[in-house]
Amino acid sequence: MSSVPSDPRRLRVALVTAGGLLVVLIGTAVLTGSLTSFLEADVSGWLLGAMIVGASAGYLAVLLTLGEASAILTSIVLPTLGAVAAFLVVGGVLFGLGSGDPLRGPTFVLMQFSAPGVYVVAVLSALAAVVFRMGTPPHRDAGSRSVG
Repeated sequence: MSSVPSDPRRLRVALVTAGGLLVVLIGTAVLTGSLTSFLEADVSGWLLGAMIVGASAGYLAVLLTLGEASAILTSIVLPTLGAVAAFLVVGGVLFGLGSGDPLRGPTFVLMQFSAPGVYVVAVLSALAAVVFRMGTPPHRDAGSRSVG
């Protein structure tokens, strides 16, 4: 497994889908209207932004480490798990920093499973992985293979 894609189209499509995931996650968070409806915790406004950026970075990192010939299920599930894990780790670490309570971060992470945010990240990153798996734009010719 190589961390650098051999096909420049693969890197380009991965960056586009990760950027699209970032934009859609930000749009979804804005549409929900409040942090408590997305995270269901007493948090400040900057934490959700950091968690969304972390989710997009986790998605991209896993996506780029997968081989070009990865199985369909692997190429969808692993980037989704990377996005969800990064979303939770960033939130848990940043929420627990400086509190003096060693359980504040892990408690925050466990609380996220009762909030819609983690599920929104999972669904949207799975959709982004499916789009990446489809490959290049729909107007590509039949002779060129997909990059996913």
